Amino acid sequence: MKKVLKILPILLLFLAVAAGCAKHAQPPPPSNVPAPVQSAKANPAKTIGATNASVFFLSNQLGWVAVNLEGQQPAASVILHTGDGGQNWVQLNSPGLSVVQQLAFPDAQHGWVLATTDAAGNNTRCAVMATADGGQTWTQQWTGELQQGGRAYQMQFLDTSNGFALIGDTLIATMDGGANWVQRPIAQGMSGFSFSNSLIGWAVGANSIWHTTDGGVTWHSQWTIPDKIKSEFPDDGGVVTFVSPNAGWALIQGESSMQQTSKLVLHTDDGGSTWTTTSAYLTPADQANLPAAPHYTTSCFVPVSATTALLAASPPTDYPVLYSTVDNGSNWETLSDGMTGASGLPKGTWGDLSFVNGSEGWAAVITQTPTQSGSSNTVSNVALLHTLNGGKTWSNQLP
Repeated sequence: MKKVLKILPILLLFLAVAAGCAKHAQPPPPSNVPAPVQSAKANPAKTIGATNASVFFLSNQLGWVAVNLEGQQPAASVILHTGDGGQNWVQLNSPGLSVVQQLAFPDAQHGWVLATTDAAGNNTRCAVMATADGGQTWTQQWTGELQQGGRAYQMQFLDTSNGFALIGDTLIATMDGGANWVQRPIAQGMSGFSFSNSLIGWAVGANSIWHTTDGGVTWHSQWTIPDKIKSEFPDDGGVVTFVSPNAGWALIQGESSMQQTSKLVLHTDDGGSTWTTTSAYLTPADQANLPAAPHYTTSCFVPVSATTALLAASPPTDYPVLYSTVDNGSNWETLSDGMTGASGLPKGTWGDLSFVNGSEGWAAVITQTPTQSGSSNTVSNVALLHTLNGGKTWSNQLP
């Protein structure tokens, strides 16, 4: 995990790139006393009943996948780890809450998960859990109870000390590996962020891109959507990703109509001093260079380098859809069309994608399998796929 253009037919965005803790009153202060977490039990070999998945690869060898399951009592997530590029997988202990929203592993031993579970009434319990032994044991570092619904979750660790998490409308930061978490102000309408170091970062919110030079203590606007297209974008969310201190991408997604969604893809090469609109869906007479299908709701938007990004969508067709740009977004290539499955993608919808460079990446696709031979009843499962050519073709690694 993990992400993104997320393009599910009118689905939750980020994101999406995927779900959210919501608008709410301020959560209780962070709990800084680590608490052991009881591992949830799930079948180690099966991912049947999957509702979603998060994928995070640190290198072309080290990777993690969190599969969220339904039908378990109590509900559980299965976390799988590979040390050989996906040839073999082992199950790690679960951190204990039912839904892992995002994974972050800055090295093989130190990792964090942002997880949630239902609480009393309409509330959701959110927690940050950490491991220092590769996922064998987990401790709870921060917890809060928030109202359900709302903006997406996001977590980023720059190294084993410096990390940030957006949980609903709350931004928290640590400079000591999570021993202490402090709450920071959020940028207006903040729905996504990206930090290049412990002080320099960017955020998306209120149809604007925001910048901080003090670790999120203060934010100022770098770019705001032009007035002439503002009506197309009633602040339905966005994501921003910097692949270097100067090179960054942003996606702003607007209102939806049927299977189409207004969106802007933005790119900068100077740390955000200037942003270029590389792709937009406005009206049929004023479309940029994206093919028609990417105007479905974005599932994942995955910037890979200063010039290369992938946009994943799950339209109301049989197969996931994937597009790629290698020229800063000026032109997009259709890698999978959603109709034939010729690229090796199975029928299903995107869960998550993680690329370590412009060629090699992994994807989780949520598929449907008959409960028994000849039955029309199905159960959801996770297929984990691998590509060595930027997403043009895929091979299956799990199950």
